[in-house]
Amino acid sequence: MMNKLTITLVALFLSFAAASTGEASMPKTAITAATGCPLALSGKGVKALPCNLQLGVAAIQPMDGWALFGEVGFATSPLLLQPNPRVLVGPVVPVTKKLKLGLVGLYELQPGYGEKELTHLIGAAVVPSYEIWKGISFAVPVAVVHPVGTSKVAFVPNLKLIVNL
Repeated sequence: MMNKLTITLVALFLSFAAASTGEASMPKTAITAATGCPLALSGKGVKALPCNLQLGVAAIQPMDGWALFGEVGFATSPLLLQPNPRVLVGPVVPVTKKLKLGLVGLYELQPGYGEKELTHLIGAAVVPSYEIWKGISFAVPVAVVHPVGTSKVAFVPNLKLIVNL
């Protein structure tokens, strides 16, 4: 269980190291806080699932005309406080000076904490973000996620605050 998480985290940090080779600029770091409210999709319709709280530390490595985004953090129910480690990584392109658009891949480990079985969640999200004040951005990520080994799929709209350090 932890070996896969360790490998994922090491791969994320190595991708930043490889991407920054020869780059004059240093990665920007940020603290992120978000909430997501999953909507489970099935042949029977749509079912709203409990909202979650997401916290993370992100790095953005500027490239030539785009940036590489990566985030390591966790998602949890605000009531149970059982963290699910997660990693997000993907490209970000500027649309305007303040508006950026990202496409990220997501991996989340859901340990189950003795109540449920261990689950690996994978997905992708479109992440439009807008700088509302210098160093502070607001994003509205829209994700589609899938628990590995199941036929389940969920649509997850999020609200996210990004504060650059």
